[in-house]
Amino acid sequence: MMYVSIEEASTLLSVSRRTIHTYISNQKVTSHVIPCLTGGFKREIALESLPQDAQQRYWQQVRIEQEAAASKQSKRGRPSKAEKQAQEAAKAAKQAEIQ
Repeated sequence: MMYVSIEEASTLLSVSRRTIHTYISNQKVTSHVIPCLTGGFKREIALESLPQDAQQRYWQQVRIEQEAAASKQSKRGRPSKAEKQAQEAAKAAKQAEIQ
């Protein structure tokens, strides 16, 4: 299952971060908590629990980032960390489309 940050979810839905927290409290979206090394925690939203149009915007952005990374890679020779992450996200997108 793919997860996005609260900030990403708020951007995809065009709502505030507070609204996303309300959605979590009202169980309108599925989320999970990830402990951080600093002792705190981070909450992420399941992409599949967002409306279909928000999911499509997410995958469209992933494709754009992948294309940008590919064009940079062809100019430099080897991929950067961000480019590798974009490639991994693109692989996950293809696997999600297959399912």
